[in-house]
Amino acid sequence: MNDLYDYAMVFLRLGLGFVFLWTGINKIFFGALPGFLPEFLSNFPYLEVMFPMPLGIIELAVGLLLILGLFTRIIGIISAILILGFTVTVSAGVSNGFSIVAMNIGLLGGAIALGICGSRMFSLDGLIWHHE
Repeated sequence: MNDLYDYAMVFLRLGLGFVFLWTGINKIFFGALPGFLPEFLSNFPYLEVMFPMPLGIIELAVGLLLILGLFTRIIGIISAILILGFTVTVSAGVSNGFSIVAMNIGLLGGAIALGICGSRMFSLDGLIWHHE
């Protein structure tokens, strides 16, 4: 591939990585959920406290792995699944849901691109597997 393609994939990987890192930190340390729980989850006691932690840990791990560039294709697919799940469950119930869905479509496209193409420049994938 050419240099511009490689640089573009690095920026895509880092951008998506920082989005996941930020949302994971918010959930772990501040218990931040996007404003509401889906209706089926609100019936369980203490779920508002317990729900953010595991999801935050997963998002934090995905963000760190994307920033480091480790297992980028696999993590790209995992992040696409997370974004799709968030879009379907959470975005549908908030007042500005259309804006969130529109933003998530862009994030989903980036995640799918990383899942298909990967990003080896400036990454641990490139150092470990030495692929051109």
